[in-house]
Amino acid sequence: MNKKLFIWFTALTVGLTSAVSIGGGVSEAKTSADFSDLQDLDAATKAKFDSLIQAGIFNGVSDNNFGLNQEMNRAQFAKVAALISNLNVNQDLKTSSFSDVSATDAANGYALPYIEALKQAGITNGVGSGEFNPSGTVTKEQLATFLVRVLGQDARAQSAPGVSDGTVSDWARGYVQVALGQGLLSNSSDGTFGGQEEASRKLLATGSFETAKTIEAIRPLEVSGADFTAGNKLELTLTVGIDGSSVDLSKITINGVPLDPKLDSYVLSEDKKTIIIKLHQGFKLDTSKTPVIVVKGLKTLFGNEVKNEESTLISVKITEPPATPPVVTPSPSTSTPFTPSTSTPIPTPGPDVTLAINAANGTITQTTASYPVTGSVTGVVYYSVLPSGLAAPSLDGIKLGTNAVVHGSVELDGTKGNLELYGLSAGTSYVLYAYEFANNKTSTISNVPFQTLVEQQIGPVITFNALGTNRSRGDVSDSINASVNADGYDKLYYVLTEFSPSDSPSADQVKSGQDATGVPALQYGTIDTDSRESNIGISGDLLSNMTYRFYIVGSKENLNSQVAEFTFYRTDPIIESFMSISMPIVTPNSITVSPEYSGSNYHFYYLTTDQFAGMNPPSADYIINQGGLGEYNSIDSTVSIQGSFTTSIGLYTVIVEYDQTVGDYIRSNVVTYIPVPSSELDRR
Repeated sequence: MNKKLFIWFTALTVGLTSAVSIGGGVSEAKTSADFSDLQDLDAATKAKFDSLIQAGIFNGVSDNNFGLNQEMNRAQFAKVAALISNLNVNQDLKTSSFSDVSATDAANGYALPYIEALKQAGITNGVGSGEFNPSGTVTKEQLATFLVRVLGQDARAQSAPGVSDGTVSDWARGYVQVALGQGLLSNSSDGTFGGQEEASRKLLATGSFETAKTIEAIRPLEVSGADFTAGNKLELTLTVGIDGSSVDLSKITINGVPLDPKLDSYVLSEDKKTIIIKLHQGFKLDTSKTPVIVVKGLKTLFGNEVKNEESTLISVKITEPPATPPVVTPSPSTSTPFTPSTSTPIPTPGPDVTLAINAANGTITQTTASYPVTGSVTGVVYYSVLPSGLAAPSLDGIKLGTNAVVHGSVELDGTKGNLELYGLSAGTSYVLYAYEFANNKTSTISNVPFQTLVEQQIGPVITFNALGTNRSRGDVSDSINASVNADGYDKLYYVLTEFSPSDSPSADQVKSGQDATGVPALQYGTIDTDSRESNIGISGDLLSNMTYRFYIVGSKENLNSQVAEFTFYRTDPIIESFMSISMPIVTPNSITVSPEYSGSNYHFYYLTTDQFAGMNPPSADYIINQGGLGEYNSIDSTVSIQGSFTTSIGLYTVIVEYDQTVGDYIRSNVVTYIPVPSSELDRR
């Protein structure tokens, strides 16, 4: 993220009273029904507010008033920013890096830990002069900038041509374009965005819902582990908080047998990431083999589906098997009272347990670390990561994660395992503590101090030039050309990969010639540059029936650019039935277009002639990547474009639609509309 750009991160007073969902998912937490000013919202919007309230991101300004149309301030905005970004927040902080933020501030002091978390993550440096301005208001264009950056699309916004909307500041036009295109925010009823208007709590809530849902969808949403524990309980651990109403015990099977909602019950943990199932008396479990558990039907608080890969079994532990009722059999040959037996095994002495952390082969980045571990016997390793300077934790402290930044457990494969540590802060000193539990014994606590790498400085994003950026179809294979602005970088690194809508490589991966999964890209290379503009040509074995994604990073000494990306669509086939558009209806605030095309549910991309003033039309791929996205109206088959326009404006347009036959998106060629000047009409 470019820290020199405008950064306007703020958030919401919340403080949801945590409640535990019980049985069929009933929760004591508030819902939209508890707030008088939410009653007139439509059902879909109420559902979004319910999700945000249940997730602990929003609550009302009083017991029965949500404060729907109240303006928010930067302190409120900071809390939401930290929560939906999943930042580590130290609630014990009492001092701030900013001179105008104080824990004793009755109005905004609650936000101090969240503001510091944003600063620690490099998201905000305040408003300058060492101040944050917690009571300051937030405009709509500042909100758009925040949401786009949380989605990790800062580079796309900076390279976008931006909206043609006089209500939006020049610096924010790219961010507003991306926010509108992603459906995070919408224009006002008059067709303008109103970028410098102050944003309300309603706008922050609806925008945050869409952003949080999108962020959540790209993470693993699955049941990550299962553990049979004391008291005839089965604990299912998830990677995400779930909607308790989506839990149906009959859709949870153990070795192919579904649980019985009439006999079994469950509670949902406070963070909604663990389903604690109370198994009925008499439940039997075959401990001679690892149980196979399948869970279906779960949904997250934001409506995403929780789905485990069918080819990967849920990791199961049996800390304490379910107790089988005693079976009493009368003895036929003796009067000695019969002693009932139980299936619970009696612990037997075992060898001493030891654990070694292989610090020499550990891997450390800015925000992650990984360490191989070796135990003397098969067992479970519990680990915890604490900031340097804190007292060493006890065994229970490690298992429970007391004062920990990261904690968890790993079941050894034989005697080997790997501790994967995520969510760390760049340039920070930590200590990893770990011990193994096996055969009812524990090893001594092992520890490894380490420091994460300092976050690299990120420079301006590389931008693409319309002239020279295109894809051509050849007799044998296609060729791709990219013309970019080097922006003073000494060297350019690039990779070409198959198209993936969600995964983008990091700058280090691009410089190493890798795709987002860490394997070598289809093609990659470097270019030394001594001018502002550089041209890159790629050919050889490029299939016409494949869509490719091009990534590029600029480098100068220790400075890397942000990763810039460009999608080159397949050239076989091309939509040939889109050849013209009727005369657009142009108003000062919008353009309505009727494409002469028989398809439906298509995407309509455009550049206006005041956005692009070249000798020749830009390529179709350039318009798709750098242009705007019109809003399709299925009722009258028109497309509307919002902004500020004059009657003399022209359009360069491209249609993209999903083709069921080829199972991929295909595009048209460029269709241009240039209005005839009125002077020429008079001469005719």
